[in-house]
Amino acid sequence: MKKILYFLFLVLLVACTDDEPNPIPDQLAELKDNIPENWTVTVRADQYPSGTTTILTEEPNYVALFVNKVEVFSDSVCDGYLNPTFILNFYPIADKQAVIDSIDAIYFYNPCLPEVYGETDEFIAVTTKCFKNHGCTSSESVNALAPLNTALRKYFEDLQN
Repeated sequence: MKKILYFLFLVLLVACTDDEPNPIPDQLAELKDNIPENWTVTVRADQYPSGTTTILTEEPNYVALFVNKVEVFSDSVCDGYLNPTFILNFYPIADKQAVIDSIDAIYFYNPCLPEVYGETDEFIAVTTKCFKNHGCTSSESVNALAPLNTALRKYFEDLQN
């Protein structure tokens, strides 16, 4: 009897376990293979970490959060030592014009200055000044992001070719 109950429990558990509801597309999953050493990336399709979505009209389909937990930089405005971070929001390429129109509509009113960072055949990537190293803009902050920026620009360029 215990074996039958155990078996029924396993069957019920497997039946109730869904596949990931919104799987990460290959192009975005491949980001981790194209970033510099010491950087990590987490791509999410939902449950965005606090403060990681733009104020565009639509929520992004995916958010990529890049972190370098080895390096630190200091910035007098940001008050202290911080790990470099970078956030990209991904929208369907079919919505490219709507995303650009949304950016244009809020650009001069938004202190974070949203911008198109890159695109693939599937997505348009958007970031803001606030998503780059916590919004810090010192030369040390910019230098801390330089290796990641170089790698990501190459990644997007390679996908376009």
